[in-house]
Amino acid sequence: MPGENPLSVPEAEQWLLGLVMTHGHMAAQAVARLDSKHFTLPGARSVWAAIKRRVAEGRNVSLVSIYGDVREDEKAKAFMDRLHESPVEGWRVHHFDDLCEQLEMAETRRRIFQVGQALMKLSREEYPDPVSLEIMAQSEVWNATQRAGQQDIVALADAASEVVESWERRAQGETDDRLPIGFPQSLDRKLGGGLAPGDLYVLAGRPHMGKTALALTIALNVARNTGRRVLYFSPEMDAQALAARALQTFGIATDEALNPTDETVAHARRVLEYLQQYHVDIVPHRTPTVEEVVSRARAYALEHRDVALIVIDHLGEIRRPSVMNRTEATVVGEIVQQIRALAGDLRIPVLLLSQLSRSLERRDDKRPIMSDLRDSGRIEELADTIMFAYREAVYDEEMPDELKGVAEIIFAKNRRTGRLGAELVEFVPQYVRFQEADPSTLRAYAEYLERK
Repeated sequence: MPGENPLSVPEAEQWLLGLVMTHGHMAAQAVARLDSKHFTLPGARSVWAAIKRRVAEGRNVSLVSIYGDVREDEKAKAFMDRLHESPVEGWRVHHFDDLCEQLEMAETRRRIFQVGQALMKLSREEYPDPVSLEIMAQSEVWNATQRAGQQDIVALADAASEVVESWERRAQGETDDRLPIGFPQSLDRKLGGGLAPGDLYVLAGRPHMGKTALALTIALNVARNTGRRVLYFSPEMDAQALAARALQTFGIATDEALNPTDETVAHARRVLEYLQQYHVDIVPHRTPTVEEVVSRARAYALEHRDVALIVIDHLGEIRRPSVMNRTEATVVGEIVQQIRALAGDLRIPVLLLSQLSRSLERRDDKRPIMSDLRDSGRIEELADTIMFAYREAVYDEEMPDELKGVAEIIFAKNRRTGRLGAELVEFVPQYVRFQEADPSTLRAYAEYLERK
């Protein structure tokens, strides 16, 4: 942060609230992390309450909007007036974490002080025996830790009851809360019916394996089949390029897209009318930070309560912070951890695309394994499901043309169902889409691999 002197707690409160109101997209992230107890200045809690209300309602957060909300509150209005005297250079997104940590630490210190005061008072009071005094002291500490926000205790029987109810719904043919992705004979079956709310799914592969094509196919399938929204982060590809691929999936071949005719344009316009019924929103921001991805996703989910899926394409395009003395693996782990927390907090499945290491190119069998994930340790630990996209045709020039479209989606980790191994689907390169494969094609593919 600017300046050599550390901020006082009141200054940190002002800077944090100023930052949130100046960069409104950070409001959802702030609300997820802080509460009114972190603010002590006169009027600050009223300002914070106004911010929370706007976030909950999916409305814009800005200096102007919040000033309008609190203008009848004299203390809050005075606080907003004082903000204009604060150094605006301190209201920067990259200061967010430091400011939050300072406010969290200040609140912890206040709580510890209160516990200390309570324990001193207990020590001066009369108790029948030392055990009673110790029990009362432990009670004070326990109450303080509970106020700190520790997770609630969940009874095993209550959790088991929810599981049994879920199984019952599925036994009766209901889809439960799973999100089918449009491959009922293969991928959905492996997933136990589809994507689970709050889970992190990693789809990895080498270049030219069709990761983006599969992710886009899944996004379109989900939007079409559910009528709900899909948020697609595309830092590598701009919105028009991704839209062109989406148009192609509906029967516009690559050569037609490159050299369109009047007939191609007419077809595309018919497809466009169909696509307008979908709710797929693209965020084409180049090399965003993970904080920008998370805050944008949180704000979007608050604004639109019908979000079914979040796609991030891909991990390698998320900008790394320039922090010394940390390995790439550590930084990647922290990024994936934040994305994992995003999925869990929003109860929305997140599909995260990732590259694989070049080392597999040196093996005879180039099917990916877990260690091929770049900086795989934390990814393997944090992801609920890890899938690899693999196409034998990329490496086998002698493969018959009718088999070149077969793709293997290899499940290397599958926490929900435990089902591992490959599922075969078909990649249609001229239309840049994936689809269920014909059984006869799958048999011919298996026979071909056996003969090799």
